[in-house]
Amino acid sequence: MKVLITDAKLNSTLATVRSLGRLGLKIIAGDETKNAISFFSRYVYQRFIYPHPLENPQGFLEEVLNLIRLKRVGLIIPMTDYTLLLFSKYRDKFPPWAILPIPEFETIGKVVNKKKTFQIAKELNISTPNTIFVNSLDELPQVAYHLNYPVVIKSSHASYLDEENNQIIRGKILYAYHPLELIEKYLHLHQHSPYPLIQEFIEGEGYGFFTILDKEGNSYAQASHHRIREANPTGSASCLCESIPVDKAMKKEALVLLKAIGWWGPAMVEFKQDIKDKKFKLMEVNGRLWGSLSLFIHAQLDYPKLFYKLALGEKIPRLRNYKIGIKCRDLRGDINHLVQVLKGPPKDWSFSYPKRTKTIIDFLRFREKDLRYYNFYPQDIAPAVIDILQCLATLFKNFAKKIFHGI
Repeated sequence: MKVLITDAKLNSTLATVRSLGRLGLKIIAGDETKNAISFFSRYVYQRFIYPHPLENPQGFLEEVLNLIRLKRVGLIIPMTDYTLLLFSKYRDKFPPWAILPIPEFETIGKVVNKKKTFQIAKELNISTPNTIFVNSLDELPQVAYHLNYPVVIKSSHASYLDEENNQIIRGKILYAYHPLELIEKYLHLHQHSPYPLIQEFIEGEGYGFFTILDKEGNSYAQASHHRIREANPTGSASCLCESIPVDKAMKKEALVLLKAIGWWGPAMVEFKQDIKDKKFKLMEVNGRLWGSLSLFIHAQLDYPKLFYKLALGEKIPRLRNYKIGIKCRDLRGDINHLVQVLKGPPKDWSFSYPKRTKTIIDFLRFREKDLRYYNFYPQDIAPAVIDILQCLATLFKNFAKKIFHGI
C-alpha cells in the first residue's frame, strides 16, 4: 500500500515515516519545502513537494488529490491541524479507495477551536487556567485592569480556514505583562483571529496524556510523559521529555474530555501541574500524532503502527505496558533552549527561569542511561544530520543579521 504523510519537515512525520516504512509500506512524504528532514529518510519511497497549505490551501488540496489519483494512494495521514482541517472539510473530494482516518469537520473544530475546547472542559468541571472570553472589545479595558500579570493571550483557533480569503490562519500565543500591553497585543491578535482567549499564566511543569481511541470511544495504548525541558523556557514544545506512569487523575480528565468531544484516532491532552495547588491544569488538546512521538516508539509503544491498524479496521491491543524512565531529546529544540537561556528571560518576566551554567552543563550531557534522540537512528542517520545542519545554518544566519545591523 502507498501511504501519503504530510508535513515532512516535522519530527512527528519522520517518526511516522520510519514506523510505517518498517512495515514495508511505500511512503510518500509531502511538504512545501524541498529540504524537509523526512525527505532524506531511507524509508521514503517518493518525495512530494506541494503548494504551501497555509498560503494556497486550494492549490495544495488539488495537488494532493491529483497525486492520490495518479499514484493510487491508499492511506492519507495529515500531521498538522491545518492539513487535518482541509482534508476533513473536503473529504467528499477524495476517491473512494483512499482511506482518510480522521474525524468529521465539526468534531475537529472542537479541538482546534480553543474557545470550544475550554468551554467543554468548564462544563465537565475539568481543571483549567482561569480563562476570560471577551465578547466585545468595549469590555477589554475593564478586563485588562482587573487581572494579575503576566497573562497569556491565545488565538481562539489553533488553525482555521478563512474561505473568503482562501487561506488558513494559524493561531498565535502572546504574553502580556501589564494592562496597556494586553490591550495592544489583544487588538493586534484580534485582527487575525477574532476574540482570542485571555488566560492566567500557570507556573509549573508540563505533562502529557496520550492515547488512541476508536470510533466507539474505546481508549487504547494509554501513556504519559513529563516535559523536562522546552525549546522555549517560557513555554513551547518539549525538547527533552521522559516516559512516566499514567496519573489516574490526569487520565480521567483527559478521557472524559475526549469522549465529550467525540474524538477518535490519536490524541494528546496536555496539562501543566500548577505549583500553587499541585493540580493538573488543561493546556490544550492535539488531535493528531504529536511532536514527541519518538519517545514512545523508543519506549516500545509504536503509535503510528497502531494508528495504521485502526485505519484499516483491524483490532488493536490495549497495550498498557511501555518502558518507564526513557528520556528522549530533540537536539534542535535543545539548541534553541540553550540559546534562549543564554539570552536571558524576557523583559518583565517574574517567574523562574533556567540558570545559564546549569543549562550549559545539562546541554553537554549527550550520553546517559536510557537517553534517546527524536531523530537519530543508526539505521537512518541522514535526517538527523540534515536537521542539525539546518539548525546551525539558521543560527549562523540570525547571528550574521545581528552583526550586520549592528554595523
